[in-house]
Amino acid sequence: LSVGIYIFKAELSNGKIVMGFESSYGNINLMGFNVDGSLDSSFGTNGIVSTEISSNQKPSFTTVLLDGTEKIWGVGNYNNNCVMVKYNTDGSLDTSFDADGLKVYTNNFVSRSAMIQPDGKIVIGGAINNVASLMRINQDGNLDTTFGTNGVVQNTSYINIRLIKMDGLSNIFILTNEYFLSSSSILKYNSSGILDTTFNNATGKV
Repeated sequence: LSVGIYIFKAELSNGKIVMGFESSYGNINLMGFNVDGSLDSSFGTNGIVSTEISSNQKPSFTTVLLDGTEKIWGVGNYNNNCVMVKYNTDGSLDTSFDADGLKVYTNNFVSRSAMIQPDGKIVIGGAINNVASLMRINQDGNLDTTFGTNGVVQNTSYINIRLIKMDGLSNIFILTNEYFLSSSSILKYNSSGILDTTFNNATGKV
């Protein structure tokens, strides 16, 4: 395994840590570590999981997430499309997600940040063709059609979403880049993907 840049980590309830890495190959890679820092031999093969996304193109890694059942989610991009991989705690693919544990969303959505809601749905922030976009995924891998338009929310005033945070009511706060400006804005959306106009003097943004 040729390890590249460390991207993100998730900590399990038993104190073990899973880290996501990019590599020079067409894989998404995870490493599992024990509390003492040694590789966790119960995770993957000798502590390493490498999932091939493409044999001829390097995918990028956005983040690693851990849901309430301690399933591990790898979020990244391949060929200008978001890719998601769902793992069990031992590093095996969770086939309840899109039948094989892996899905590439071929809608030109490029991910930049992601969060898991309390109900287990995954909200991903990024862009579709340089338009700031949010996408929400159900646990089975399908787009959540109750969110925005067929699972996607776009805001043409911005080119990208750099960061997502949520509050206890599943309201979504996003940090965006604005067109033609070197500035950013914070926007608030409700759990249905509608811009919250009660935020900051009825503008929905800061």
